[in-house]
Amino acid sequence: MSRPMALGLVLMILILTSQSEWKQQLKNEIESSGSFHKKQQQISNKHELIKEQIILSQEKKIHLLNDLVKTLQQQITECKNGSAGNNPVEAVAVNTSEPHNQEGPED
Repeated sequence: MSRPMALGLVLMILILTSQSEWKQQLKNEIESSGSFHKKQQQISNKHELIKEQIILSQEKKIHLLNDLVKTLQQQITECKNGSAGNNPVEAVAVNTSEPHNQEGPED
């Protein structure tokens, strides 16, 4: 084999091996970036789930508070209607909520 042919063969081998190494490096980079994107997607999915759970919890609390407000409004209307005569505590609440016409001492 002549010297130029041997050099050409070595050069071809170097080019082919370096290309395969580059391809492997690119492949690894693509796979790592793909796994990075998957991890980011999983993290954002977890954040979304947490946000949904918080919203659901707040909605339950709001519903409970609305029920309590309705109950209190019913109790207030019952007190105003005078149905509180049976219960002395409710009667006191009605009496204290109504304005009193107190007469001052007359001269």
